[in-house]
Amino acid sequence: MLRPPENFNSGCKTVERDRSRPQWNYVTICVDRKSLTVFKEIIDPIKHYSSQTFHPPPTIHNLVCFRQTDYESCASWVKYAIYGCNIVFLVVGAITLAVGAWLRTDSRFREFLSERYRNVVEEAFWQAPTLYIFSYVIIILGASMIVVSSLGCCGTVTQSRVLLIVYAIVTSLLMLGTLATGIYAIYKRDGIDVEVSDALTYMVQHYYQGAGVVQESLDRLQQTFRCCGNAGCSDFKVFRQDVPRTCDIRCDGCHYRIMMALRIGFSVGFIVFLLVVLLQVYFYFSFEFFVNASFNKIFG
Repeated sequence: MLRPPENFNSGCKTVERDRSRPQWNYVTICVDRKSLTVFKEIIDPIKHYSSQTFHPPPTIHNLVCFRQTDYESCASWVKYAIYGCNIVFLVVGAITLAVGAWLRTDSRFREFLSERYRNVVEEAFWQAPTLYIFSYVIIILGASMIVVSSLGCCGTVTQSRVLLIVYAIVTSLLMLGTLATGIYAIYKRDGIDVEVSDALTYMVQHYYQGAGVVQESLDRLQQTFRCCGNAGCSDFKVFRQDVPRTCDIRCDGCHYRIMMALRIGFSVGFIVFLLVVLLQVYFYFSFEFFVNASFNKIFG
């Protein structure tokens, strides 16, 4: 049942005089705030008799039904849109968390970094490079996306006001965190760019020095991103090496592909977060808008 806004008080208003029956002076429309019961009351002040009809007049009935139908259709669209976005969040969050956990715990990746950063060896896993700092960021971001998407799905399905409010707050905070991460990434862009480029160059240089973690890691990168070397196939020719079979035939550099994937991933994530927040704000205020419009039309 459609309910009035919280700031609306129950009351009555005289809307017309019944000229066909002069002895009945007042025709009053009353609204009960709790249940939105609309009824018409006709009072005879001489006989102290009143007649009450608990069915709203056709104009008011049509207005309320139209507003309710309009609200329900909009709310249904918003509901499915938020639910769909949260399913995407859940999948992307799970993938992000898995990638971050792999970077954080994979022993072969640790061996590669220990070999790459000989000056820190074992401490490379804990102190070192920007790559590991971002592995923690990726883990936190992925876990947060899973929690937020779960809240959004549960709140949308159950239509729980508490869950939806918590979901809106957490989503806003996560969007701000994503924005802060993006600003930090832009600030550290040169460092990340150099870090990735140096790592790829080192892998190309030591690719044919026996089968090992370097060769396996570069093969995985080249197959995953469909790239070759750091800047392209020419990197192997610089070191007078044959181009590996795992290189993509287009010879796009892995450095370019990896940085482009990071930019696209951040941009898509931020846009989706922003879209969900805007939909959530619309979902909260649409009800108040439609109900207030209905009551303003009746009592305005």
